Amino acid sequence: MINKAVYIGAGLDIIPVLLYQDIKKFIFIDSQPQSEFGEFGFTEKKFFKNNFISTLNNIMKKNNFTLITTSNNLLVFVNKDTEQEICYYINTPFPIINQEVINELKDSTILILCGHDPHIKILEYMTPVRIICNLHTCYNNNKDCYEIPELSTTLKLYDMQNIQNIQYFLYAERTEYNFWKYEEVKPDIVKEFDKYEFNNIEEMNKKKTELYNELY
Repeated sequence: MINKAVYIGAGLDIIPVLLYQDIKKFIFIDSQPQSEFGEFGFTEKKFFKNNFISTLNNIMKKNNFTLITTSNNLLVFVNKDTEQEICYYINTPFPIINQEVINELKDSTILILCGHDPHIKILEYMTPVRIICNLHTCYNNNKDCYEIPELSTTLKLYDMQNIQNIQYFLYAERTEYNFWKYEEVKPDIVKEFDKYEFNNIEEMNKKKTELYNELY
């Protein structure tokens, strides 16, 4: 089975793809350009991100990914050098997904959780054995939630404690880095990051806190 990773709310972030070249297929899902807020405002024109597609294409080109397929809301990019493929489902506010997307999720075993907590329904479609995290996302169990915590529909890492044999992967910049400036990302950015592996959430959060305090 091919290594396949899922990134819900991927936006313009291609950094995990560059850092983990052993993963050959990525499923990106985002409600943009229709709206950057998922279902919220999805039918309102004022939330449409006019420059999203052009910016996305520029970032992909800069990182040697070529657009080979455009079909409805699916964009497929391929990097022939690294043999990686990104299937990007745009205008797709998770968990409102069609059967095509569900089928892609079913044989995916890697979940990217960077900057966005997806709907917990993701666990109905896939069982992650590898989770990729970054330095700037809060993974604490008791983090603030706009909903009543016990009724929250948001996935948190602690929701997966009963899933056996999950590995946690953390990537962290070596120097202070404006990680949100995705337009500036180029392949050589991999030199600016370190990668770590952990067998449980607690170990990862401890290391993450140490790294963040040292850096910022």
